[in-house]
Amino acid sequence: GPVIIGVDVALGVPSAYLKSWNDNCDRSQAENFTDWLCSVPKTLLKKKTKSSTRCYTRPVEWSVDDPFFNLTKNPKPKGDHPGVFTELVDCVNRDGHNLLYRGVDQRTGAQPLWALNKVGSVGSGTRDFWKDLRKELKRPERTFMVWPFHSDVNPMESEGITLAETYPALAYAVALASTLAHPPSRLVQIRKTDGKKKNRRQEICRLVKANPWFKDTSWDDHDKLNNALEGAHQNEDHFDSILTALAVIRCLRQQPERLFGCVDPAEGGMLLAAAVKPPPAKSYENWMKTHGPG
Repeated sequence: GPVIIGVDVALGVPSAYLKSWNDNCDRSQAENFTDWLCSVPKTLLKKKTKSSTRCYTRPVEWSVDDPFFNLTKNPKPKGDHPGVFTELVDCVNRDGHNLLYRGVDQRTGAQPLWALNKVGSVGSGTRDFWKDLRKELKRPERTFMVWPFHSDVNPMESEGITLAETYPALAYAVALASTLAHPPSRLVQIRKTDGKKKNRRQEICRLVKANPWFKDTSWDDHDKLNNALEGAHQNEDHFDSILTALAVIRCLRQQPERLFGCVDPAEGGMLLAAAVKPPPAKSYENWMKTHGPG
């Protein structure tokens, strides 16, 4: 039967970036993200490249051949100065074509996938994952697909393994929402631990278990599920994994057409993106007042 593996890394590049890459007449044309990934030189994904090892202290020339950039030690903006990151974004996004952000990144408030070592960025993990994914994609005996690039078939109707991009804030919103009939109007950002509530993960798991959709679901093994939720209290990655799995199950049961949503050959898509309206995320406390279980 179908197996979906969700990964919290980018599986796609900005469509304007792929177009710029293809505009070089010396290259073979990449029709989608996986074509591009298999065609890029290995040096693009190395940790030490010209741009990824430089901390930008001023806007510098940026290249589609060396897209990752490091912003670890940039000076903080002073007065009305917009900051180096803002200047770099303006510099790179030429002529109204966005080379740093995918549409789904902008809708969900995510960081640009090329940014390294910036708070909230996924660039380092994405680059490392892409390096391994590239090797597997080039194997002649590959036994998995990457959604949505390898098939027009709904992954739930396929036989085998499908990799799909996930985003924890989407999963939180779907798992916690009172109803999916009218999609939650924002994502929910959760600070899993803070000075006031160190048991935040435990509180959220309790709220999900108390939600009517959870109680109305026939689970095959309640003991295993309860053990998984107990483990989520202790580990942030475990927490994100179990909340994502529960959100996908809920969406399949209640709004299956919203699980996969719209996709783009360059930018891909995110599981559950169609189940939540696009405005930026709210804090957990503010989101719960409007959308959380009663």
